Amino acid sequence: MQYGPAVRALLLTGELGAGKTSVAIEVAHQLDGLGIRNAAVDLDWLCWAGPDVTSEGLRELLQRNLHTVAANLAEIGVTRIVLARALRDPADRAAVERALPDWDLVVVRLLVDPDEALARVRARDRGSELVDIAAQADAIRSDVARTDLADLEVDNSGTRTLAAVATEVLHRTNWLPKP
Repeated sequence: MQYGPAVRALLLTGELGAGKTSVAIEVAHQLDGLGIRNAAVDLDWLCWAGPDVTSEGLRELLQRNLHTVAANLAEIGVTRIVLARALRDPADRAAVERALPDWDLVVVRLLVDPDEALARVRARDRGSELVDIAAQADAIRSDVARTDLADLEVDNSGTRTLAAVATEVLHRTNWLPKP
C-alpha cells in the first residue's frame, strides 16, 4: 500500500531514562492540539518476548508488528506516528525502516545526564524490572552512543519541561505546519 509523502514517522531514541516515551506522548498531545491525526507507540511493547528469543528474532517480531500497526493507523487517516525505542544496533534502525517503507522516518536521540537518567529509572520502575534495567543501563547507554543512529539530537535533561522538549523536536524535524 502506498501512503504518499504525507505520512511521517518520528522515532525517539536514547538511553534508559532519557524520556523517550514521555516525550513521545507530549509530541502526540501537541499534534492533537494542532488537529494533526497521529499515534504514539512505544516499540518495546511490540516485541516484548522471552526469555530465549534472540535479538534477531525480536527485531523480526518488531518489524512485522510495526508494519501491521502502521498500516492500520494509515487506514484510519493517521499521518504522523511517534515511536519510542532505544536503538542499540544499526539493525534496530533498519528493522524500523523496513517496517515503514512508505513513511518518511526521522530519528531523534534524546540526551540526558547519566545520573539523571538513572534517577528517572529508579523513580519509574519497581521490583525485578528495576533490577534488570539498572543492570543493563550502562550497556544500553554505551550502545546508543556508539551506534549514533539518530538524524539529530535534542537535550532532555535538567529543568526542561516535556512541552519545551517536544516543541523543539517538532520544530527541528519540521513537523509543525507552516504558518
